[in-house]
Amino acid sequence: MIAGSPSADDGDVGRGKIAFEDTTIPLDPAAPLYFEFEAKGVEFDRELREALPITTRAINDLLSPRGRFDIEWHQQRRRGRPGKTIYDIAVRPQGASVTYASVPYPLSNVRGTVLYDGGKVVLEKVSASNRGAQIVIDGQIPQSPTAGILNMKITGRNVPLDEDFKRALPEMYQGMWDKLAPKGTIQFTLQLNEGIDELGEGLTRYSLPDCA
Repeated sequence: MIAGSPSADDGDVGRGKIAFEDTTIPLDPAAPLYFEFEAKGVEFDRELREALPITTRAINDLLSPRGRFDIEWHQQRRRGRPGKTIYDIAVRPQGASVTYASVPYPLSNVRGTVLYDGGKVVLEKVSASNRGAQIVIDGQIPQSPTAGILNMKITGRNVPLDEDFKRALPEMYQGMWDKLAPKGTIQFTLQLNEGIDELGEGLTRYSLPDCA
């Protein structure tokens, strides 16, 4: 067993600082485990991606994060459960950039809290911008398209009707966009639900209760 409570400045990744709060790392794979650390200003690069749990990597690939993040990482395993490790991870973007695969609208200056509890990602008042547009996102992302329901509320203010916005629309609407050639800016509230229906088919629902 390796155990200890190192100081608040234990290492770094690039210019990011890592602090180990309280750590017990057993060498026996069947032994109980508890591991907790904080990382400040860590760049989300390939090395960090490879260190994530496999299910978290899948979500990471859907979001394509770039930039620096603060991370709080909790990891535990009960006695006699060598293959059952529970992760509880909080990620706080520090002006980072993301592009979500299902709604490929590039976002910058991203801030807020993203929580991972082992099966889904919860976004709590995540704010971002794009060329003057102000975006706020709340909701839930499953670890994969077949492992749960995506449920997001996206609010936009001063959103330019430009090529970025067009590319983020469902493909069925892009032909109509080309015909109408809209200009200017809009504000909207978008409710996005995506998952599997009762027949096992892919299902996506879009709702625009507020658009002007």
